[in-house]
Amino acid sequence: MRPVILLCLLLAIPALVKCYSPDKDDDKPDDNKPDDDKPDVDKPDDKDKDKDKVPFRCLVCKSIMENVKSKLSDNASKGDIYNRLHHVCRRVRWRYKKSCNSMLRRDKKKFVAELSKDETPAKACTALKYCNSVKMRPSILLCLLLAIPAWVQCGRFYDEEILDTESDPTGDVTNDVDTYKIPALCGVCKRIMENVKSRLSDNASKEEIMTALNNVCDRLPKLMKGTCKKVVRKYLNKLADELSTDDSPRNACVAIKLCKPKAFWELK
Repeated sequence: MRPVILLCLLLAIPALVKCYSPDKDDDKPDDNKPDDDKPDVDKPDDKDKDKDKVPFRCLVCKSIMENVKSKLSDNASKGDIYNRLHHVCRRVRWRYKKSCNSMLRRDKKKFVAELSKDETPAKACTALKYCNSVKMRPSILLCLLLAIPAWVQCGRFYDEEILDTESDPTGDVTNDVDTYKIPALCGVCKRIMENVKSRLSDNASKEEIMTALNNVCDRLPKLMKGTCKKVVRKYLNKLADELSTDDSPRNACVAIKLCKPKAFWELK
């Protein structure tokens, strides 16, 4: 395995682990026992503190908002909203039902007020203090800080190092039997072929094909441009020759040895 790929994996794994690790509040078991319908009698000052104890509070709040909004007409009355809220917890996943019931018991009137506005679920739940849009959570920040170097390094690998043609820009490639083993080259080659073929007439001349090939990389996604330019520069004549035939993009790239031939058991 090339060192740069190994580095990408080492940088990305901690980010993925941290992102998918549950918060302390989310580790609490969520049994499926029915909730007591008796309203809470918490003091007003304690209500917002208790919201922090609701597992998956932001996710559940947005799920409630999205579910109810999708069922309401544009001119829904408060009675319609109350009715939808009364049944919404039956439609959420079982692990969220307890949190859903708890939130509606505590703040049903506030949910109705927010649903009467034209706010997005995220903004409505921020107003209800179930979501926090101001302060980035430490786990998310750490995830981003760990992932960015991996993205940058992998991007450099695919955009710059994937095909080294600077040392031999005009070399013969007839002996490049392992070229197809370089990651992403097959996909880039097929995109080049498909893009150019779609812009050529049936009787296109060699000069028209060459012109189209020299401009094709500007129409590809940014991540492919560096590799595309190197492929076109090194294989320009071979690409043009294949584009003069009726071969499919994949068969053409196999002929240039940028794609691996299918094994006999894969052939139809």
